Amino acid sequence: MVPVCTRTVMLILIGLSILCCIALMRVYSEDVLLASRSFSTKTKVPSPEQAQARTDPPMLMLKERHPHCFSNHLFVDSNNKKHLKANNKRRLRPIEEIGKYKLIGRNVKTNEVYDHQCPYFLNDRYNCARNNTDILEYGDNPTDWKLTLIPPHVNASECNLWDFVHELGGPVGVANAQESDGDGDDVANKTKLISIPKNQRKKKPFVVLMMGNSYLRQAFEALSCGWSPDITDYRATINATACWSRACIKEMEKQGKLTFTMNEVGNVTSLLTEAKKSCVADESSSSCKPKNSEIEAFYRKGVRLPNNFFSSKTEDNLAMVEFGNSIQFYYMFRPYLHSNLTAVLEKGFGLDPADVNTILFNDGQDEEIARHTDLIRIFKSTGVWQRRSIWPYSSFQDIQTRDIGRWFGADNPWITDVPDGHACMPGPPDDEVNLLLFLIFSKAQIR
Repeated sequence: MVPVCTRTVMLILIGLSILCCIALMRVYSEDVLLASRSFSTKTKVPSPEQAQARTDPPMLMLKERHPHCFSNHLFVDSNNKKHLKANNKRRLRPIEEIGKYKLIGRNVKTNEVYDHQCPYFLNDRYNCARNNTDILEYGDNPTDWKLTLIPPHVNASECNLWDFVHELGGPVGVANAQESDGDGDDVANKTKLISIPKNQRKKKPFVVLMMGNSYLRQAFEALSCGWSPDITDYRATINATACWSRACIKEMEKQGKLTFTMNEVGNVTSLLTEAKKSCVADESSSSCKPKNSEIEAFYRKGVRLPNNFFSSKTEDNLAMVEFGNSIQFYYMFRPYLHSNLTAVLEKGFGLDPADVNTILFNDGQDEEIARHTDLIRIFKSTGVWQRRSIWPYSSFQDIQTRDIGRWFGADNPWITDVPDGHACMPGPPDDEVNLLLFLIFSKAQIR
């Protein structure tokens, strides 16, 4: 017979053993659970906002500093998920409805203003570096006014596009934002990448195609001049024999000729090295000084005009500018004058039409291009045609006239009817650039 005290001790020991076993099993189960969580394939997919915040923390700061630039009220049907799924792109409200010019030009953050001394193309017709610029009253310079966006139907302040785009980092910042978001717009490129092993994939630049008249050219030139420190490639046309003026086009039509051939439009060539060695970049050079006395009297002392500093006859009727090896803007002047648009893109620019991410038109050029069925077929297959934007150049003039009481059109001495329909530079074209970059960042279109 076992003594009572001995049985008591045995029961205590058995109880302690059971408790130890339970504790060990609990620890083991937690380890297994942790391991299963670590290697589980059923991970929770983060929202685009969470993913972007993790990969690009400054984006949160940008949203905090410029909340109204992220307002859904700036867009049409932005809360309609069915609409967004069908169109894969938001549409900005009419710029006349949400755009407002404000006198904030000297109170905004900026990179180095190009101040009419752009080492790339800046058409003399647009260059308004008047000799009295430095003494004009605040509000009399085109750059004193900036386009803002004000969300309707809400008690909100404006989205200062100039500050927003510059804090974002301009074209390079926009390209980086596309990367962090996976660039979901480009169906064709996304499909191509799936079939390529990750270690063999080569990052492609984001491609913007601008097709229109000289008003759209101004936006292209403002891009090149305003963000010139970030340029990694610049191409323009050399040795073209085609005459693009209205007078020449009328004469062509009389002769029954309606388009130019590839041989006539010249060669699209990289001019980055020449531009960096130009008289504008080299302050010791005097070859950029105005030679006409009337022009010299118009421009303020010290202004250096970027004219004729390329070794060959050069035009930007076909041109491309690249920023940070990550985003490219292609410009084509009056595309309806080209006999084979696909050949111009593929052979002239060396651009696969299927790689285009965004298309911008003005002057009804989208209707003209629709006749090129082979090109449209490619654009529709990638979805870029459905997301095309129609640039509202005249709206900028309307808004300035409404808000300021005047239009900062070019008023150079050789312009017979001032102010010209083309804006002064620097000036409204820089606002166009800010709006274009904002649209790309927001994955939105404008019609």
